[in-house]
Amino acid sequence: MLSEGDIQNLRDLYKKHYKKEISYEMASTIYSKFLALTKEIYSPMTREGYKKLQERRKELGLPPELENENK
Repeated sequence: MLSEGDIQNLRDLYKKHYKKEISYEMASTIYSKFLALTKEIYSPMTREGYKKLQERRKELGLPPELENENK
C-alpha cells in the first residue's frame, strides 16, 4: 500500500524535474506501475525462465551463458 507521503513525494519530484504538476491519482498510478516493474525486474529467474532464455540465445546465434562465469 502506498502512503500519502510517498505519493506526495513523487508529485514533488515530478514537479521539480518536469516543471509540471500531476494529480494525486496520476502520481498513484505512476508509483504503482513503477513498483510492479521493479518487482518483476528483481524477482529471481525460475529454472523454466532460464531454460527459455538459453533457447532464445541459441535461436539468435548467441553463445550460451556459462553457469559459473563470475567465479
